[in-house]
Amino acid sequence: MDSSAIFVWAVYAVMYAVLLGYPLYLYVRYRRAR
Repeated sequence: MDSSAIFVWAVYAVMYAVLLGYPLYLYVRYRRAR
């Protein structure tokens, strides 16, 4: 496996973590604010 391919998969993993985790973080913060 190429090192560049590993880098691309790492970028995709981080992007998906941000896309899935950020709304969850906002939801938890919204729930605790009330």
